[in-house]
Amino acid sequence: MYTIRRIRNASQRHRPRLSDKGASPWMKYLLFTFNFIFWLAGGAVLATGTYARIEKGPMTSFLTDPAILFICVGLIIFVIGFTGCIGALRENTYILKFFMISLVILFVLELVLVTVSFVFKDQWVDGTKGQVANAIENYRDDIDLGNFIDYIQYKLKCCGWISLEDWTLNKYFECADENPSPERCGVPYSCCTPQDNEQFVLNTECGYGAQETDHGLLRGVVYTTSCLNAIENWASSNLGLIGGIGIGVAVVQIVAICMAKFLLMDIQRLLSQGASRS
Repeated sequence: MYTIRRIRNASQRHRPRLSDKGASPWMKYLLFTFNFIFWLAGGAVLATGTYARIEKGPMTSFLTDPAILFICVGLIIFVIGFTGCIGALRENTYILKFFMISLVILFVLELVLVTVSFVFKDQWVDGTKGQVANAIENYRDDIDLGNFIDYIQYKLKCCGWISLEDWTLNKYFECADENPSPERCGVPYSCCTPQDNEQFVLNTECGYGAQETDHGLLRGVVYTTSCLNAIENWASSNLGLIGGIGIGVAVVQIVAICMAKFLLMDIQRLLSQGASRS
């Protein structure tokens, strides 16, 4: 027993350790608090997406399911926030390095995504057609997806991705002679322009037959602007807002990386001092 105790004491004497004061407390707890907020936010988003995914039952499409988007985004924020909290609280250099590298990779991926979206805009639009078509097909099969599409069309005052005729891809709105649906050649009610007499009762049949009607006759009744053009117009009119959000996100990530780097340097300095005294 005495021999084991001597070996343990000897190993502790020769192991590099932090000084009694430890790393900078203000940087440590600032980084912890910073990540704790994001950890809670990520957990909330993850829980919301998971609950929505469970409640909906069978999955219609992985890429167009809003619940999957919530789960993926929430999981990334949750994991990164958690590692930042633990790394700062425990003053663990390995976890802090993982936290820093994860943020750097995420930051680089965001820059690449933004750059590619601007440089290869036409290719990006072509690439989204397949996913949009899949979303239109599952409009009635996925409640969350349907609500999301309705929200976009209602807020942006648009209909369809390229044109309102895109809705023929949905089996209920398909403009085919053999389609028995009463909504044949129609569009969802979210494509309809609000009328003064619809303040209390929503006319869900306002888009019936819109695909067969001349666009000039639909003005004032159904939105004829495509959602792709509506998004481009909105982005052009709100460049300051988009730029401000982008800069804000970048600043938050850079600040988190810098705080983790300063804390890591402080810990490594103290470890070196502890090793030199051993």
